Amino acid sequence: MQVRTITEKDFAPLKVQIALDPVHSQDETFKPEIFLDPRLLGSIVAEDSQGSVMYVSFSREIRVTIQFCDVDPRRVKEVFAHYIPKFAKEFQSKGYTGMNYVAGIGDTGTRPTLISRALTMFLTTFNFRKEVVQRKPL
Repeated sequence: MQVRTITEKDFAPLKVQIALDPVHSQDETFKPEIFLDPRLLGSIVAEDSQGSVMYVSFSREIRVTIQFCDVDPRRVKEVFAHYIPKFAKEFQSKGYTGMNYVAGIGDTGTRPTLISRALTMFLTTFNFRKEVVQRKPL
């Protein structure tokens, strides 16, 4: 097995794989060129003796962890409305390309809490996207 840097020569086979993917094929912005975005830390293709196994890119993103205080939710909204645009501008000036917020997870580890659903909906007003992510601690 080996990994190597993705190049433009990988675009044709990568385009085929995207077309076969039921999720990525429906996303008009998911194109091979995103793997060569200069804002990325890097992009690789993992290969075994039979060929390419996966294409991976590593982005420069901030992961946000928050402990909310037991306060009126309107106060939380006001703080977000005031600071998210400022943080985004600051992070962008330092070369980061995104901000990730992982919504609080319920006690089963799979179901977001009610506050998390409301917060996730609110954060979409700041161009956050809702994504389902399964996390494995390192």
